[in-house]
Amino acid sequence: MFKINRLRQITDQELDRIMEIWIEGNVSAHDFISPVYWQNNKELVRKMIAVSTIYVITKNDDHIVGFAGIQKNYLAGIFIKKDFQNQGLGKELLNCIKLDYNELFLSVYNKNQSAKAFYLKNQFTRSTSQLDKATGEIETTMHWRKE
Repeated sequence: MFKINRLRQITDQELDRIMEIWIEGNVSAHDFISPVYWQNNKELVRKMIAVSTIYVITKNDDHIVGFAGIQKNYLAGIFIKKDFQNQGLGKELLNCIKLDYNELFLSVYNKNQSAKAFYLKNQFTRSTSQLDKATGEIETTMHWRKE
């Protein structure tokens, strides 16, 4: 049984679990970027997560298997633990988030075809593309608005 919660305050244990999923997800989804890049940014992201709105999806009410982070209406990412991917959990998480927002923006690397396809399938549209100077990769900004 899976459950989605919006966290009010994140415990250290929850943050540790979220960071494990974040690093695993980024290394797996972005094989075109050195894993060192993600390791080098881990502490910065940890601080950002602490001040973001975090939605988690848990199994049996306590085991975090995925999460999404939002800053204002910018969706920083959806991350599902590898063992739980392709079960519709990312879509469930996104649909839950859409209930709380009228509009969302996000950036996705052009080489991350599966993420682009996921967001397009879930009513996001492409707006602009730009170079991510930190990675040297092109990323596309995508937008969703409640109808």
